Amino acid sequence: RLDIINKCFSKKTTEDILLSLENEAEIRGEKWIINAINAMKHASPTSLKICLKSIREGRSLTLEDCLRCDYTIFRHMTRGALTNDCLEVCI
Repeated sequence: RLDIINKCFSKKTTEDILLSLENEAEIRGEKWIINAINAMKHASPTSLKICLKSIREGRSLTLEDCLRCDYTIFRHMTRGALTNDCLEVCI
């Protein structure tokens, strides 16, 4: 699994990640890949992009800074300050 995860999730954008997962699903048809695709398709597109950026930028941060950033992102998302589609998916 790890090779597929690395291959798919190393893509630059969430759209490319999803496309890569869909290609793998066609080739392998494994349930966990299909579940990942479905989860991404039902998630907020904005939320996916924010999370991807946060994960990638968080690699170079301390734990304290990561937690601070995550909390700030969460606050903005739940207040609708970034976008409303994040809340719509949860409701």
